Amino acid sequence: RMQRRWDPVGVFLYSEGLVFRSRHAHDGSKPSQSRDIFSSVSRDVEPLMLATIWKEFGRDRASTARSRMLSVLAEVFGHALHESFGDPATLTKERGFDCFDLFGVDLMFDINLQPYVLEVNMGPNLWVDRQGQLEEKLLRAVKEPLVKQLAAWTGARIRLRPEATVEELRAVEEATLVDFARVL
Repeated sequence: RMQRRWDPVGVFLYSEGLVFRSRHAHDGSKPSQSRDIFSSVSRDVEPLMLATIWKEFGRDRASTARSRMLSVLAEVFGHALHESFGDPATLTKERGFDCFDLFGVDLMFDINLQPYVLEVNMGPNLWVDRQGQLEEKLLRAVKEPLVKQLAAWTGARIRLRPEATVEELRAVEEATLVDFARVL
């Protein structure tokens, strides 16, 4: 999950995200859309905490994959923000208000740990029920802290005076977005 603020620009990645892994063996010689492409929990898809995948990669490979992922996300969101809205420094001044967005990002790593962004979801799924009791427990463990930290950040952010400095904004982010990594 990605969270972004506009002024000054900030993009953050939720470090405790979800990974969906096929319950079927991968056959690279016979790709299958029904077997290999998925973005939700089903009888064919196992949800895992992101930490599980990093652990399976091993420390060095996980570090490489994470670094590449953050770089790709910085490129995508930095470029997309400028292309869609122009200079982000003028957004708040022109609008008269500040805002943030929450996105879900689906990405995939290839065999060489190169990440590929498959899609950016403007309305990420925050539901935790309707997936079965085991999955609900996992989804709640991931999504509940996400929502709590965003609510804490939002509450702290609106209590700041409008002319708050970048240092004050960053202090609030560091104090409230504890499970997030800065992308931009």
